[in-house]
Amino acid sequence: MIDRGKLRVTNFDDYKRRIRQTKPDAVFTDRWLSISEFCEKVGMSRSTYYRKSAANELPACVRWGNTAKWLESDVDQWMQSMKDVL
Repeated sequence: MIDRGKLRVTNFDDYKRRIRQTKPDAVFTDRWLSISEFCEKVGMSRSTYYRKSAANELPACVRWGNTAKWLESDVDQWMQSMKDVL
């Protein structure tokens, strides 16, 4: 189920099966970023993160319950696309 750009899955194996279709090596070579690591990498505060998340202005994350994680390569691509826009 996709919800506002965030992929919701019930377990990690389910996500691996889905992601292999588009990024065969991503799950095994990328690092997963937590919210604090994401904010540090992109240079924003948590309050800015929550505001932009509500406005759906951030890259898609994977949610396991209340935990959000991003593949570092997805964040890097998003940052590059933001740089190209500006």
